[in-house]
Amino acid sequence: MAISSAALLGYRLPDNFNFPSFASSIPDFWRRWHISLSTWVRDYVYVSLAGGGRGRRKLRLTLRDYYVTMVLIGLWHGAAWTFVLFGVVHGTLLVVYHLFKVYVPYKSRAARFFGALGVPLTYFTVGISLLLFRSATVRDALGIGSALVGVDAGTKTLDPGWLAFYVCCAAVHWISYKQYVNRFLSRLPLWLWSFVYGALWALALPFVSTGYSPFIYFRF
Repeated sequence: MAISSAALLGYRLPDNFNFPSFASSIPDFWRRWHISLSTWVRDYVYVSLAGGGRGRRKLRLTLRDYYVTMVLIGLWHGAAWTFVLFGVVHGTLLVVYHLFKVYVPYKSRAARFFGALGVPLTYFTVGISLLLFRSATVRDALGIGSALVGVDAGTKTLDPGWLAFYVCCAAVHWISYKQYVNRFLSRLPLWLWSFVYGALWALALPFVSTGYSPFIYFRF
């Protein structure tokens, strides 16, 4: 909405998210997620911290810079331990990725294996880390995580209807990622494009919650 509103006023804003769910690694995720924030922090914090040295000293400084940068990104969202730990987790993920790239040969079996599973592994690890981002306390995040892996989950099961809904959402996201709908709509006359686009919005309205749900960033 911000991009479209700015366009109406004659300003062109860059995309702030670029399908982060399809990121193939943690660095790729931060190139796609909250691009304005991650780019600013990269240019004015990470690059400024970059020290000299060679060999092991340079590696240690690089790993340190990952932690400092990601903790600051966490604190940018709020002064709470959940956000600090969120930054620590992502700093650790970046460190592990960097060490893997340094010490594991590019064409080794391990590199090919993790490269093939890059998208689901990144999606899973980021999803787990977001428990800290979304929870009010660390204890709440640990409780939700325990329930996810079956500890203290009781007898609750996933409704098959919701499972089908999640699969449909994933399919729609994939179609959007591949720009199939955009390419199809771009070939239509303007009046027909407007009609189809309006019809798609009308079909989506029944799924919108009627309750009040404040925008997540209003919390920060």
